Amino acid sequence: MIELSRFDSFIAGLNTFVANKGALARLDTPIRIIFSYLDKASDTASRTGQMMMHIHKFYRESAVLRIEQAVIALRRSERLD
Repeated sequence: MIELSRFDSFIAGLNTFVANKGALARLDTPIRIIFSYLDKASDTASRTGQMMMHIHKFYRESAVLRIEQAVIALRRSERLD
């Protein structure tokens, strides 16, 4: 009866399945840690990119302000002459 049920092959297949799942389970934590570091790196890159955009905007606005101040100074000097 046991031979007809192929219980031994079922047990062997079950053992193989559990062994494979065990190997995957050992990789689960390191993979989650790697994903966590990748998420942090992505967030940092995003914040850095946003910060750089603000810095460029500040420099552009500063340059425009300096040009406007130079134009005003030039007009004043022309009026005084």
